[in-house]
Amino acid sequence: IVNTVPVDVLLAEAHLLMLSKEQSVPLLKNVIRSCLSNYPKLKRVNAVASATAEILRDQKLIESCQRTQVIAKWGNRLSKIGVIFNISEAMEAVHKLTQSPQCEVDIILEFVSDFNLEATHLNTVLTQFFEVCLTVHTEDKLNPAVLRKAENALAFFKEDSLKILKKVLHEVHPYNYEVLQFLLEKIQEREESRETLKGLELLRYLHHYKRCSTPSGIERKKFRCVPDESGELGHSSLPDSASTRLPFHLLQCKDSIWDVISAEIGPHNLGLWLEMSPVLTISKASILLKASTNMIENYIKASSSSSSSEAVSHEFFQVLAKVDSILTQLEDKEKAVWWCHSTFSKLTHVGEKTLALQGCVKHAKLWMKSASEPQQMEAARKSVEMFSKKLQLYSTLWALCRAGLDKENDLTKLLKEPQELIQRLYLMPPVVDEDQEQMTDINAVCDEIADLNGTNLLEVRKLLLDKWLLGTSLVDQDQTLTFDVFPADNQVSEKDNVKRALYVLVSRDRCELLQHVAAIADATVNSTAHKRALYCLLNIATEEEIAGLLDRSSG
Repeated sequence: IVNTVPVDVLLAEAHLLMLSKEQSVPLLKNVIRSCLSNYPKLKRVNAVASATAEILRDQKLIESCQRTQVIAKWGNRLSKIGVIFNISEAMEAVHKLTQSPQCEVDIILEFVSDFNLEATHLNTVLTQFFEVCLTVHTEDKLNPAVLRKAENALAFFKEDSLKILKKVLHEVHPYNYEVLQFLLEKIQEREESRETLKGLELLRYLHHYKRCSTPSGIERKKFRCVPDESGELGHSSLPDSASTRLPFHLLQCKDSIWDVISAEIGPHNLGLWLEMSPVLTISKASILLKASTNMIENYIKASSSSSSSEAVSHEFFQVLAKVDSILTQLEDKEKAVWWCHSTFSKLTHVGEKTLALQGCVKHAKLWMKSASEPQQMEAARKSVEMFSKKLQLYSTLWALCRAGLDKENDLTKLLKEPQELIQRLYLMPPVVDEDQEQMTDINAVCDEIADLNGTNLLEVRKLLLDKWLLGTSLVDQDQTLTFDVFPADNQVSEKDNVKRALYVLVSRDRCELLQHVAAIADATVNSTAHKRALYCLLNIATEEEIAGLLDRSSG
């Protein structure tokens, strides 16, 4: 009869009442025990038992049926959401109940009431339910239904509500801005706090911010990334929202904030980060310097390793211009100076290093100009002096690099001695090379080096002409003018010296040097030096120039 759905209670009672009480009660208990977790059947059997107990007026059986009715009711309801119910583990069952999306505050209250659980147990269960609503059943959005459940649970808390809110705040997913905002607003309602307001202000910025870098190592570690075979951090439990959102909690921690935001700051979002800096308790200078550093490091990573003999790339000039506009925003000009010097150390291309040193000098001068105290002014002045010398050195080296002469050790050793370096350059093979098309323009290199170092290049070239044209020569043996300017016993050296003189004469100092050579030719008659000078004039000067020189000489 009890296996029939629906059960015929009257028929079942009739059969039981035909038996004595001593027989019917044990029979009912045995049938109830046999139901196990078949709660629908238990409910039917208990209905028969309850009716029979009333007729028999058996108080113990009535109370037992009442307990069985509660068990059947909750066993059936919990089984529908996958919770195995055991009367001896009511607290465990209700904890499992709170995990269900179908759970409501009213259901929890009904369960606690049916099983006569203590008030402390109710607070524990409702706290857990509140946490579950905001940490388990919400992801990117705060569902209205979930919000309603959380509000209902929060309404039962009185003096403990603030403590519970703060506890849940630290357990909520750091990418779930909607839930975080809900909690912070509730906390602020109960306890006005500057820190809470800063958190709400930060969330207002984060709602409009889209992440541009991958989650940081500290985030992956926090979310228990599993290392792969190589030992690198592999798959993690990071939510999809981590690809577009920043972790709120880590942004409020001084020990982790830079790990999260370092790769984020760039010229495209610099304005937003500068606005956020007071909320994050980060100086604007730190934001500006990090943006500049990221730009340089990204350029270094993207650029191929090119030789210093090649021109500085257009991309580097663009990056440098953007960085310079950022550095000029720094109130402390000294920081800009040392940032430029740090960048100088990271670069490998001599031309790029030279441009970085130009930045050092520029910002050191700005530092000196803005210094208000004598001590600062003196420190800035020394920086200008130091970096100017270094810039002069690297500018000279860059000139050699562009000419393809930076591998010559004899030249690089003379970087601090520009006059000696220029003289050494005119002894290089390109000066006497017959292949003019393939020849490095030594004159142009010397022009640049002299301009960089403030060297009087005209005087150096005059000294070289004196050395090459007035150098050791054989005693004149013939008063007849000939153009055999290369004595036989020193022919190669003499020939190269005249070639060098001819080379120097086509430099930018041509007019002054032609006058100097004319003076040499006029000073000694029929000497070898006289012949060399005339030879150079006839090869370099035009007829008009020679006529002018002769007129000047006769005058």
